[in-house]
Amino acid sequence: MQPLQQRNLYSVQPPLMHFRSGSALLRERLGQHPLVDGRGSEMRPSSMGSEYMSARKSFPAAANPFNPSPTVVIRHGWPPQIWPYMEERALFEQFNYSKPYYLPPNALSIRHPNRFGTPSATHVPAYSCPSDRGHGFYANPGFGYFYIRGNYVLSWGPYAYQPEAANYPPRASAIFGFKDFFSHLKSRFTKTKDIIDGLSKTLVMSEYIMHPNDASIDGHGDIFNDVGDAVFMTLNTPNSTVPDEEANNYCDPAPPDIICHSPAPVSNVNGMSGRAVHNAARSKHKGGVNAAMADGSVRFVSDTIALNVWQAMSTMNGYETVSEQ
Repeated sequence: MQPLQQRNLYSVQPPLMHFRSGSALLRERLGQHPLVDGRGSEMRPSSMGSEYMSARKSFPAAANPFNPSPTVVIRHGWPPQIWPYMEERALFEQFNYSKPYYLPPNALSIRHPNRFGTPSATHVPAYSCPSDRGHGFYANPGFGYFYIRGNYVLSWGPYAYQPEAANYPPRASAIFGFKDFFSHLKSRFTKTKDIIDGLSKTLVMSEYIMHPNDASIDGHGDIFNDVGDAVFMTLNTPNSTVPDEEANNYCDPAPPDIICHSPAPVSNVNGMSGRAVHNAARSKHKGGVNAAMADGSVRFVSDTIALNVWQAMSTMNGYETVSEQ
C-alpha cells in the first residue's frame, strides 16, 4: 500500500464527502457576522467559495476562546465557526457565543430532558466516520454537561499542545495552533499565503477514534474542546502503538483503540504549568487513516508512512519537499 493514496471524491462513502467539503470550508474564517461580507452585503451560501475566500482569505482557529474580563474565559472550539457553510445555519443562530460551548444554552446537563436539543449536542453527519460507532456524546457525570463527540480533528503539527521549554521555539508551524505556540488566548488564523509548502501538501484534518463510553472523562472524540482534544499531532505516525498523552486524569484506556496515559504537567516556555498533550491520528480503517489537505483533497495515509514525511505534511512553512508517492 502506498503511503499516500489520492481518492476521488465519489469513491468514498457519503460522510467522507462531507469531510472533504468541510476541509475546503476550513479555509473560510468566519467573522462575527459570517454571512455578511466586508461591504456589508448579505452573502448567499452558494457564494461561500470564491466570494468568501476573496473577503477573508484565512482558515478559522482550531480553538477560539476569548476573555471578556481578566477573570473570565469564554471557551469555543472550531465546529461552530463553520456551521453556516455546512448548511447548519440553524445551529449557528441557536448557539450563544457569549457562553462556553459546554454551558447553557449551548449544552445542558447530562440528565436534562432536553439535552439532545442543544447546538453542542446536535449530531451533524459530517462529524462522524462510518467505521466508528456512529455519533457519540460526552456525558461524564463528573463534568456534568452533555454534548457531541466526533471523529474528525484538525492538524496541530509535530508538537504537543503546549510544547515544553526544551522544544521551543518550533522550527515550523501547522495551519492550526497558537501564534506563540503556547498561549491559549492567542489563536492562529492562517491565511492561504502563509502556506508556503503548498495547499495540496499540507494537512488540515484527519481521523480520531471516539472513546466507546459516553460517560468516560476521556477526551477522545471531544471535538468541541479547545484545549487539545479537537486536534491531532504528528509526533507519531497514524495508528501508532505509542500511547497518546492526556492532561491530568483525562486518560481512560480502552484497548485496542484508545491507548493513552496522563502525564504530569510540564514547564513550558513561559515557566507555567502546561499540557504536554498529544494525540495520534487514528481510525478503524485497515492500514491507515483518511486525511484532508488544505486544497480540499482527501487522501488515505498508510500507517507505514515515514515519520519525517508525516511531520512535513503537517507543517505549512517547513520548506520540505513531499512526494505524491
